[in-house]
Amino acid sequence: EKHNAFLAYKREEKPVKKTQMVTLGGLLSTLQASCRNNHRPIYEPAAEHSSTNISEAWSGLEMQEETYEGELIRNLILFRNLDASLKRFHVKAEKALGWLERTHSSVFDSTDYGISATATQGLLENYELCMQQMELYEEYPEQLRELIEVEGMDLHADRGAALERLTVIEEKIAAAKEAAEAYEAKLQISSLEHEKAAELLKIQAWIDDRSIEYSPVANWEDTLAAAEEQATTNPDYVPPRVPAALKSTTRELELLIKQQEEKYNA
Repeated sequence: EKHNAFLAYKREEKPVKKTQMVTLGGLLSTLQASCRNNHRPIYEPAAEHSSTNISEAWSGLEMQEETYEGELIRNLILFRNLDASLKRFHVKAEKALGWLERTHSSVFDSTDYGISATATQGLLENYELCMQQMELYEEYPEQLRELIEVEGMDLHADRGAALERLTVIEEKIAAAKEAAEAYEAKLQISSLEHEKAAELLKIQAWIDDRSIEYSPVANWEDTLAAAEEQATTNPDYVPPRVPAALKSTTRELELLIKQQEEKYNA
């Protein structure tokens, strides 16, 4: 803006003044010539208004203008570079904020922990991908700070707003990491639940098989004889009782559910 005003001054105001100076110099020369021709005392303006002093002052003004314009051009280049740095800053900041807000709300704040072992495993894999991206975005604050700490940026009016935005990004990264940690813990609990449930299903299948195998029959003597024969010929034969694994797994599941409730209520 200052540079444009200076260019307008050189284009519009200064030429008018130069024309006036040349015109007045010509009038003074005409007046002095008339005085000499008419044998009158030659008119001389005050020393500070003499043609010589005015000419010297004009030359001094042009030197000042040259220095001033040089400073304007250097500042113009500086602020164009600062504007470019701020533009890069805001592009990266917008990208980081967008990813953090989307991922925090859709992933880390999700209450979907998987309705099956396969679903939970898929969510864990997606979580790992998100955390890999998080590692990249954790480097953004340092990169952004470099963009707004270049030489001369303290002169820019928008530096304060950029610093505030950087603070927001740092806070959102910290909040996202905290939410991610809690989300992963719940996914791990869900995975363990499905694992224990699968063990229970195996035991239930075993019980169902034994129930069919040892269902009431009319001839108990034949059944007993068949069981004795099976025990003799089949080394893997299991007596008709619930194995100790059932009690152990049931107890583990009770503890797991209790831990989950405590974490959810925390």
